[in-house]
Amino acid sequence: MDGFKETTDSWRTSSMNVVLADGTLQAIKKNSDLWWAMKGAGQNFGIVTSLTSKIYDIDQYDWAIETLIFDGDKVEALYQAANDHLSPVPVDLINWSYWLHIPSADPDKRGQQPSTLHDIGPISVEAESGDCRDLARWTQVALEFTPCQKTGSTNPRFPAYIKEYDIPAQKLAYDAFAAEILGDSPFSTLILMFEAYPVQDAQAIDSDSSAFALRSDNILTAPLITYTPAGNELDQQAAELGNKLRGIVHKGSGIEELHAYVHYAYGD
Repeated sequence: MDGFKETTDSWRTSSMNVVLADGTLQAIKKNSDLWWAMKGAGQNFGIVTSLTSKIYDIDQYDWAIETLIFDGDKVEALYQAANDHLSPVPVDLINWSYWLHIPSADPDKRGQQPSTLHDIGPISVEAESGDCRDLARWTQVALEFTPCQKTGSTNPRFPAYIKEYDIPAQKLAYDAFAAEILGDSPFSTLILMFEAYPVQDAQAIDSDSSAFALRSDNILTAPLITYTPAGNELDQQAAELGNKLRGIVHKGSGIEELHAYVHYAYGD
């Protein structure tokens, strides 16, 4: 377990064993100086090898997902709707959006469902229901999907946290993305990820009580560039592309510092 994070006032963990950078194993409890650090930024201080935690009955077994696919010409309308209706994301909802090239998508098949996002005109609408065991399959990160396979590919990501979508920046980033995925580009499988999670609990916690960073940000963005390694020149091209796309989104955010998710971080 690489670090450890929780975002509720009543932290469920009561103790943990941690291997520190000097190789020593320490038992960390609430009276330890490291307790504040481990609550939110544990990956920066050590590796948790075991912990003692309270457990609770599952309150919510039922989950559902709706996947809407849009043409690229809907970027501005889509993210304006996200700002207007999904900012911040309600506590019982997660909003992910991915930009990727789907050659088989038919722009003439548009959903006609009566709701805000549906009214924008998606190419397709697909809904499923199940329980928490279905989440990995729905989001295509189960063991049988490409992200969990050893394909020999290189997969750098270029993360930046933002508070809300800047519509001109989203359009500019999409145009740069679209120009890259067409033709014989080695980065034709490029994906841009936008992940918006409920953050109300994290933001409600006094910042003095834990080292949970960037708690004021609402959306995690990241270009994901997957390609077959072919030397330093191609690696440099990938880095330039990733930083270009991230730079557009970051500049539009108006945040002076670059807020990067450590597990996605690449380079500086």
